[in-house]
Order: sequence, then C-alpha cells, then structure tokens
Amino acid sequence: MEILDVSWTAITKLILSGIGLYIIAPILLTLRDLLITKLIERFLLSQTIRDSIHMCEADRWLIDHKYNEPVIMDRGQHYIGKKKVTEKQYENYKRCMWKHHKRFGLLDSKIQFRENIINYVMNHLKNNSYVNPVDGLRASSYKHAEKLNCYNE
Repeated sequence: MEILDVSWTAITKLILSGIGLYIIAPILLTLRDLLITKLIERFLLSQTIRDSIHMCEADRWLIDHKYNEPVIMDRGQHYIGKKKVTEKQYENYKRCMWKHHKRFGLLDSKIQFRENIINYVMNHLKNNSYVNPVDGLRASSYKHAEKLNCYNE
C-alpha cells in the first residue's frame, strides 16, 4: 500500500479556495447586487420619474374613463358620445382629451425607456430575482388615481 503524501501547502490552498468560493464570493455578489439596486433607485427611479409615473397613470385613468367617448361634429351639431353639447363644451372636451393623450404618450415612453434600462442591466448581470418596481408603481398610481377621481364624480 502506498502512503499518500500531501503537503501543508496543498491543504492550505484547498482551504483558502473553499473559503473564497463559498464565503467571500457570495458576500461580494450580494454587495454588488445591493450596490446596483441602490444605484437604480437613486438614478433611474428618481423622484421626477416617480412623479411622471403618477401623472402618466392619472392620465391613463382619465383616458380610460372620462375621455373615452367619441367626439362628433355633424352639420353644426356637436356630440360627445351620443349626448348633444354646446360648441364650447365640445371644444373644451376635445382640447382636454388631446392634452391628456399627448402627455400620456410622452410620459409613457419616458417611463418605458427607464424600465427597459433596468431590465437590461439586471439581465446583463444575470440577476433574475430582481423585480422591476415600475410595474408596481404604475399599478398603485392607477389605483390612487381611481380613488381620487371617484371622489370627484
């Protein structure tokens, strides 16, 4: 039978490799993910983009519920949906409807761009456990707009 000769250097290398692989590497990856999350919250999800999300979802609610009727002008008669209205009411409705549509389009593209950047960074770093907070912010902002507008009706 042979005697296995293992040096203390080999044992030390093995122990240091195990410590590096099973203790230090996970700590460094966790710190990296924490740093990236903080940077995303600081720079990509700033207060201005959060305000834009609130305004965009308020506009979405208005477009879905208040400004969803067709506007018709027929031989000097003005209609919003099937209701006959004055020219002033017709112009006011049409102006507000287009204002909300334009603002919604601009804000939605801005928010979508930020959301795509966040998704790209997280996919690039293979952090699939990160949940993009933009969808949650949009849903809560829409519910908030719904509550506010229910009181106004």
